[in-house]
Amino acid sequence: MKLKDIIVELEKHKGKSLKVENDLILLDGYFDSYRGYYAYMALSYNSWEYGGYDYNDSTVHKVEELLDILKKSRGSYMTGWKGGEYQVCEDLEVFVSNEGCNTQMYIAEIEDMDYYVNIKLKKFED
Repeated sequence: MKLKDIIVELEKHKGKSLKVENDLILLDGYFDSYRGYYAYMALSYNSWEYGGYDYNDSTVHKVEELLDILKKSRGSYMTGWKGGEYQVCEDLEVFVSNEGCNTQMYIAEIEDMDYYVNIKLKKFED
C-alpha cells in the first residue's frame, strides 16, 4: 500500500487499537529514510514479545497515533543513509524497519479485526 492509501484506510478505523504482525508495535512519532531504498519512509518499531511490555489498554497504540505520524510526514524531508535529502512521497510504500536495518518489509494490508486493526506486512520485491 502507498502512504496515501494507508492514510485513507486508517481514517476508517479511528478509535481502534493497533497491532502489527508478529506483535510489533510502532514507536511514537518516529520515522526515517529506509536503509534499503533511501527515498522510502520507514517506521521504527518495537516488539511486545522482546520489549518486556505488558499488553494492556494503557500501552496499546491507537490508529490515531499512526495516522498522526503519517500525516505529519507528508512533504517532510529525510536524510538518506549515505547523504542526500529525500521528501516523503505519498505514492511510495511505507516500510516497517528500525534505524539502520534492512527488513524489506512494508505495509501491505490493513485488516479490520473488529476492535483492533492488524497491519499486515509483505516482503518488498524490486
